[in-house]
Amino acid sequence: MRINAVDTGLAEADVEALEPVLARVDLVIVPMSSSPAAVRTAAALLGKAEARAGLEAGRTRIVPLVETAAGIAEARDIAAADPRVLTLAFGPADLSRELGVTPTADGEELFVARSQVVLGAAAAGRPKPIDGPHLDLDDADGLARSAARARRLGFGGKQVIHPRQIPVVATAFAPSAEELQRARRVDEAFREAEAAGVSSIRLDDGTFIDYPIAHRARALLADEGAGPSTDQSPRTPSV
Repeated sequence: MRINAVDTGLAEADVEALEPVLARVDLVIVPMSSSPAAVRTAAALLGKAEARAGLEAGRTRIVPLVETAAGIAEARDIAAADPRVLTLAFGPADLSRELGVTPTADGEELFVARSQVVLGAAAAGRPKPIDGPHLDLDDADGLARSAARARRLGFGGKQVIHPRQIPVVATAFAPSAEELQRARRVDEAFREAEAAGVSSIRLDDGTFIDYPIAHRARALLADEGAGPSTDQSPRTPSV
């Protein structure tokens, strides 16, 4: 569910209108989130609405939509502004207007801004953020390129503006069979090494594997239900 930006003066009425159905609203997108204060204001509005609706405090999460230069500059603090923040979302349309650039499928013109959002979410300990939509509905190839690039940058998903964009985005963010196969190979080899008391290995193709790489492989397998759901292995010095 998306409400109006806090500084429009319309957000309070939007949240009040949600009260009858708030129990079915898991998260609220807050557009034009340019400061931590805006997020905290939205959180306070939701807190009042939850109290009036007799709901558990803090159950409704927030996804700040970061789509201004000021918001990009404060991405980490916005992500950390309130416990309700689930993660960040990136908005290319308003930001490109502010910067005077034209958004493209390949995204070089907004590369730095997108990276700042990914880094901000990670620095605040939030899950991977959500990339902005590809605005050309008739450009399926561009959408696929844009989604694939967003995944490579560290986004966990991508907004869509029409249902027909969903399959393309879902395909782009799903790991390939080759990626899953390699993740299993890394996981199996590293578990054997751990059992032998070793915390860094080299695969037969020359690839160096230590805990960060093993963790990434295990997370991929867990996300796909193709491996252990948690990684309890301790961080130990490499040998």
